[in-house]
Amino acid sequence: MPASLPPNSQSPNKLGPNALGPNTPGPEDLGAEDLSYLAAAENLLLAVDFDGTLAEFSDSPSDVRAVPGALEALRELAGLPGVTVLIISGRQLRELSAVTGLPVLENPGPDDIRLVGSHGAEDSLSGSAGTASEDAAGSAADGTPSASPSARAQVLQKLGEHAEQIAAEDPGMWVEYKPYSVGLHTRQAASPEAAEQANQRLAEFAATCSTPAVPVQVTWGRDILELSVATATKGSYVAGLRSRLPEHVVFFLGDDVTDETVLSALTQPRPDVGVHVGGRLADTTAATRSLGSPFDVRDALQRLAALRR
Repeated sequence: MPASLPPNSQSPNKLGPNALGPNTPGPEDLGAEDLSYLAAAENLLLAVDFDGTLAEFSDSPSDVRAVPGALEALRELAGLPGVTVLIISGRQLRELSAVTGLPVLENPGPDDIRLVGSHGAEDSLSGSAGTASEDAAGSAADGTPSASPSARAQVLQKLGEHAEQIAAEDPGMWVEYKPYSVGLHTRQAASPEAAEQANQRLAEFAATCSTPAVPVQVTWGRDILELSVATATKGSYVAGLRSRLPEHVVFFLGDDVTDETVLSALTQPRPDVGVHVGGRLADTTAATRSLGSPFDVRDALQRLAALRR
């Protein structure tokens, strides 16, 4: 199966801003009634994206921090009865720990914030790959056993080398390496057209590297094209955790295409509540609720904590 199709096409190996179905009316603002409902839930699974949701974007990703008060609200919520909290991000786990200031825990307790990196391929339950994510990284989408880790590493190396060649043509582009993926960052590219052309070239190359044994998933994120040899997604991770917490209502907040893998799997607007942050995908998001910015997310979390005290 090819790793990528043009941006308006759909493929199980490609996530893009137009892969979510026909345009629908935008989600409603998260309101007081929603927060009261979440406050009354006996058991709550609160999962939050980081960049664009808890934190604003920056040209220097390593310098990004959550907006003031956001992590404090999450810590308070994690310490309240019946609440399980996780931050799930496309960042690799060690980097997510660095920008949040939260530790990677082998065995997080009920009052801890769990960290989940690499779109669900790394988690704080083990400090590396979670059980469900290991399964996802270890088999192809059709159930065919995948190649060895060394074979996946070889594919990643090829993808990284080609991404570096493309990035070398524009000083505003750079390549990020994660345990299961490489990403071409284009936020500071010479122009939007240059970024689009670079992404398309890299996606087309990824298609030549994708095999049944080592499928390459192409994700068109915000100012990044990510190529992964793991099939794990944020959605598959949250679904796996929820299967172990079946009595929990899920409250998820995210801003980007990768967050739609969670939002599209929720039962909304009840019992679950899904929130799209920032409005970039307002016409296509599966979320039924919205918030305008990380500061609005912070305020909502603070109000929720106050209601659950």
